[in-house]
Amino acid sequence: LDQYTAPNQEDKYGVRSDWIVGLLQVDSGGAILVVRSTSNAQIPLGKVDITGRLFNRQFDDRAGKSLTTLSRIDPALLVASYDQKLFDGFVLAQSEKINGVEIDLKRPELDPAKPSVPGYYWQHISYVVIWWLMALVVLFLPFYQVSRKRQGNERGN
Repeated sequence: LDQYTAPNQEDKYGVRSDWIVGLLQVDSGGAILVVRSTSNAQIPLGKVDITGRLFNRQFDDRAGKSLTTLSRIDPALLVASYDQKLFDGFVLAQSEKINGVEIDLKRPELDPAKPSVPGYYWQHISYVVIWWLMALVVLFLPFYQVSRKRQGNERGN
């Protein structure tokens, strides 16, 4: 659909460069951002088969935004410009084929996102402790009621 430059992007080796990002239409409908190259070589347009890795969108700006420049790789920057659905995140292309012929482009490399658990470990521990206390209350309650009935019967006699 369109091609943009994402300046000042950092690869997994810490090297900063401008990346060529395409907004490509998906066969099933909608569109997604695809990081295609680190060079300004002419990238062929048309129906492309892409193999790559899906990444989360970027949250921090790395440059100013203009018509052909993205300040970060984030489809939210393009929502107002396109009528179709935009998928969240972006694909880092590892290979591209047009009519079965592989396109040789200089591609950036990124490490996969490291999974992280939201919140703090102590929150998890406190949650477990609270549920254990609730389980103890549920188990203790029938015995407590029986002992209360016995005490009531002994006082009545």
